[in-house]
Amino acid sequence: MNATLALLTYGFVAVALVAAGIYALNRGFKLILSGRGRSKEESSVELLGFKAAVGSLGALVMVTSFLWGFAAVYALPKYKDPNVTVAFLEKDKMIESLTAELGTTRSELTHARSAVASIRDLQQALNAQQGELAKWQAAIKTSRMTEAAAHAENAQAKIAEVQRKVHDLF
Repeated sequence: MNATLALLTYGFVAVALVAAGIYALNRGFKLILSGRGRSKEESSVELLGFKAAVGSLGALVMVTSFLWGFAAVYALPKYKDPNVTVAFLEKDKMIESLTAELGTTRSELTHARSAVASIRDLQQALNAQQGELAKWQAAIKTSRMTEAAAHAENAQAKIAEVQRKVHDLF
């Protein structure tokens, strides 16, 4: 039998049983309201060793609606095929999957936030180091200028001495 046809057949039977239960409730209620089925003496019903006394036939008909409902529950499709899934039955699995995925995403978000904080700390440390480097470069430049000035003064002194010697010769 085709799987879709089987599901439809079982589903139709279940719906028909539910409709029969609703019809039994309706008819039993109407019997109670009309007073038919009541007698001055109690009626008794015996089934499989169970004996029950009823005061109205309408109440007995209404009780059978529960049996119709019970039969409808058992008539529901019990279909298990690995290739076909019923979306309603898979809802809980989807919720579990999405919850797990959300937990993973939250974990990744927390990890990313801590990584961003670490990057900010490293950027601040880098900026501080660059400031220190600029200070050292300025100190080196100043030191070289002082050194160059001393060499220039020394060179000027030598030039002046050479000029004096040249002047003395002439």
